[in-house]
Amino acid sequence: MPHLPDDEAINMVFKAIALSDKLREELVLKGGNALKKVFHSPRASTDLDFTDKNPVSNKDQATLEGFLDVFCRELDESLEQLIPDSPYEAFHVQSTKIRPPNVDFLRSRPAFEIKVGYSTRSDREGPYSDHVKLEISLNDIVCEDQIHEVDGGQIKVCSLNDIIAEKLRSLIQQKEAIRDRYRPNDVFDIWFYHTRLKDHFNYRKIAEFLKKKSALKFDISFVRKAAFVDEDEIKERARDGFDQIEETVSGIAFPSFEVAWEEVLTVVERLDIPD
Repeated sequence: MPHLPDDEAINMVFKAIALSDKLREELVLKGGNALKKVFHSPRASTDLDFTDKNPVSNKDQATLEGFLDVFCRELDESLEQLIPDSPYEAFHVQSTKIRPPNVDFLRSRPAFEIKVGYSTRSDREGPYSDHVKLEISLNDIVCEDQIHEVDGGQIKVCSLNDIIAEKLRSLIQQKEAIRDRYRPNDVFDIWFYHTRLKDHFNYRKIAEFLKKKSALKFDISFVRKAAFVDEDEIKERARDGFDQIEETVSGIAFPSFEVAWEEVLTVVERLDIPD
């Protein structure tokens, strides 16, 4: 089981972002924790995934380090204000990375990884084994977001239709050799929400968002229904590790992969994309 931060620690990070004018305006929560915290997913998720609404690409190492320093300073200043009213004695940024790690070229799709360590004990010094990890993408597209209230503050969160479109894009992109990804979580999430919140699915928006998000990553001609129906590699990659998700899920009957995949195909069939 991967490291799962305390729910209170995750909420603390959300409150810190809501407290900072810069972070609140620029960062949009997406991925598993957006689904869990906002859309009540039963699946636990380890990282807080964000997209910065200000696209950043093809910047040198020094420029990206400058951006990262600003993010961390803003986050630490907000956390410091929140500590006195929290259960934590320490809560601050303890490590950072810029990805991809190769510094010999200008990154077209950079991302920041920030680990925020925390402790409830005053007799402990960092780095702390307990931490919240933030992944901040700097050149992704957010097609639609909404406001989520956090203890009187606000953070931006991708809409459900935006998240579903992103998950469909990720499933198609599994075949790219440079990524070599497997996406069982995306199959589970699409199944869960389409079997429970079908009325919230706007298929026109999802198709539109899928095309926009895909155009940034790969040849748009790959966005076809046949990619899901006829491409065995996409399905088999999505199957890999699916059963292990059950360990991170509570409160529902867990589906078989075939049942979940059929729900993905049901969504795809309703999209206005080429056959």
